[in-house]
Amino acid sequence: MRSFIKQTIGFMGILMACSAGHSLVLSNDVIKASEDILSLTQSQGFQATNCQTTLSDLNKSLYAIKSDHFTNMTAVSEVNQQDAISRLFESRMQLNYRLRDFVSGKKFQSRAELEACANEMRKSHRSLRGLEDRIGLTVLRSQKKLKNLGVVGLPGSDLGLKPFVENQWPNLLVNKVAIPTGKFSISDLKTGDYILTKATNFASAVISRIGEVDTQFSHIGLVYIDDGSLFGAENKGQIYVVESEPDFGLQIVSLDHFLRNDKNRLVVYRYKSTSKDASLTADTEVAARAAKFLAEHADVRPNPFDTTGSDHTMADRLKILGDRKITRLPYNFEMDMKVESSLFCSQAISFALQNACTQPGVKCETFPELGNTQEQMFPLLQSKISIKKNGFAKLLNLTASETFSPADVEVEPRFEVIAEWRDFSFAAYTRVQDLAMTKVFQLMEAYEYEFIESPELKIFTEISSAMLKKADKMPENMPDGLTKGSLYMAFLTWYTGPGSFFISSVEGLDDKKIIELFKSLGSSQSTINELLTKDINYEVAAKKLKKLLVRILKQKSLVSFVQDLEDYQINKTGFYLTENQMSNVIDEARKQDCLLYQELALKNGSLPVDEKAAKRNTLFMHDLVRKNQTNPLQACEVNKLPLDNF
Repeated sequence: MRSFIKQTIGFMGILMACSAGHSLVLSNDVIKASEDILSLTQSQGFQATNCQTTLSDLNKSLYAIKSDHFTNMTAVSEVNQQDAISRLFESRMQLNYRLRDFVSGKKFQSRAELEACANEMRKSHRSLRGLEDRIGLTVLRSQKKLKNLGVVGLPGSDLGLKPFVENQWPNLLVNKVAIPTGKFSISDLKTGDYILTKATNFASAVISRIGEVDTQFSHIGLVYIDDGSLFGAENKGQIYVVESEPDFGLQIVSLDHFLRNDKNRLVVYRYKSTSKDASLTADTEVAARAAKFLAEHADVRPNPFDTTGSDHTMADRLKILGDRKITRLPYNFEMDMKVESSLFCSQAISFALQNACTQPGVKCETFPELGNTQEQMFPLLQSKISIKKNGFAKLLNLTASETFSPADVEVEPRFEVIAEWRDFSFAAYTRVQDLAMTKVFQLMEAYEYEFIESPELKIFTEISSAMLKKADKMPENMPDGLTKGSLYMAFLTWYTGPGSFFISSVEGLDDKKIIELFKSLGSSQSTINELLTKDINYEVAAKKLKKLLVRILKQKSLVSFVQDLEDYQINKTGFYLTENQMSNVIDEARKQDCLLYQELALKNGSLPVDEKAAKRNTLFMHDLVRKNQTNPLQACEVNKLPLDNF
């Protein structure tokens, strides 16, 4: 009885703090804190009317804690799924179920109230998952179980664990409401399931950050288990995934192909109506219809990860097709949901469900009072994009102010989480990479920063693009804006130069051959001419290009700045940096670069491309992205950007 009273008082304290508009005070005991957060999400006091404020206060509390706030992280261990990580995961599951209840029970007074709640819920998923990452990293590091992954973020890296195969705690977390046994493996997948993913490369980080509210996912695929009709009787029961990829379009691949393609976060979702209305078509039938429809329209492609020749997906499909051909649906780079002649990954999911739900005799759940109708059925909520302020969106020439981002399924009430898997060894890198992207996009949206397409930047883009395409790491048909935007972001947040040895080698090159070197690497003569301006003497021109190359070799990325400090702190204290601390590091780095940019620009009357360049520090952010102002004092921002604004 005493325990019950103590617990009840604790619940009341949490709710009173949140309802009064105060941040939730988190215990220094991480296990107790995780219990308090779970209690908050389960409480009857948490309703649609106070959803936004309650979750906003929770998020502020999570952002504000310091890396050493929790004193017992290393003591966390798996205890029948009652450990701190599992409880935080359960808290996120409770958020999903509460949203389902709010929507199905018509608890929201308006669509605006729904959107406000959902936006804070997106942030809660991200901040809670971020805390799970730090706990898991701390525990596994103390147990010496973190893999040494070397260089992370390179396309096609396959150095980590195998998703849904290597399921040791804390990599796999299972929704016990959906699967009471708490066990999940590949064999538990069903046709029509959705797999939300995040890769380790920089392009994935860019996509997950393009909406007004940042997320941790960038791709989604649809599970199809063949009934024998598409791949032959001998493959009945085999698991495939239908997805749309930029370099191919709508494709169907083996599950092994899908899982091996650079995945470090995966969440399995299942279609589930919020209502028990008997007139609705069974959830399993809707899901199966959607999967079959999309699979029938998907083209097959060879598996580049199959070194043994055991993946027969392509051969089996072609054998069944015979003389028939599939007209491949290309990738929709515009991310415009109104265009159906091409499909991006999450649009393909909407396309499949829309088709399934409009078949004769099929009735699916909609929420017309919230603007969700038969014409626009999935998803209920789409991500908003600041197309007028977002410099990356400008490069892409995006015209749609909202789109179906893969992570929108996190706030889709008709999707239920089944299980979530992640590779904690990758998390040490990707959490820093994601935050660096966040800060750049935050500058674009808050201060209208944009990429300044200088000749130097064009040269870098041309060389990088040529190298990636030659290595088959970038689609030939990728739009120019997406190519440039991805490479710009990669250079700024991810690329760090190789060091002094290479710089010495470059400085020793013959001046007369430096231009030929740039051309051989992929730079065009026209772009080189832009940089050279009035210089017609090749010796002078070569010196300029040499200095540019030295600057590129000296570049230190935003990720490197944070990782260096985090490595120092981990070795000294054992604690990983929080999101807020990483944000402060990046703010300080860009502040110093802004001050240096202003100083040198004022001295020279323009950007330094000659001997003054040698005096710059290793980050030269504001050469690449800043406000489009001729006055250097107005071109960049030195004020700190609060993290809770993103």
